[in-house]
Amino acid sequence: MVYASDEAGAGLDVYVRAFPDGAVAYRISESGGQQPVWARDGESVYYVPRDTVIRGGFDLPPFRGHADYDVMSDGRLVLMRPTESAQRLVVTFGWLAALRAEWAKSARP
Repeated sequence: MVYASDEAGAGLDVYVRAFPDGAVAYRISESGGQQPVWARDGESVYYVPRDTVIRGGFDLPPFRGHADYDVMSDGRLVLMRPTESAQRLVVTFGWLAALRAEWAKSARP
């Protein structure tokens, strides 16, 4: 597993630890890091370092327990940007079934 911790006492760093035994942790960041995410191939770890890697309005907000980005299967990054407070996220479960039901109603004579 990969995680960020201040277990060394010098600020957040990124660690890799075997799971489930977890006997030994390996620090993989050299000068701090947070929000670690495994690449889909399981071979690489991405994390937010103290140095700027990406510019152009992708300033990530403070860590809230999950990464504000993800790595797609082809290695491209998906970055989430903060929105204005007046906007809100709406999650709809079962939307396809509801849409099909509406289509079926409208198709009736």
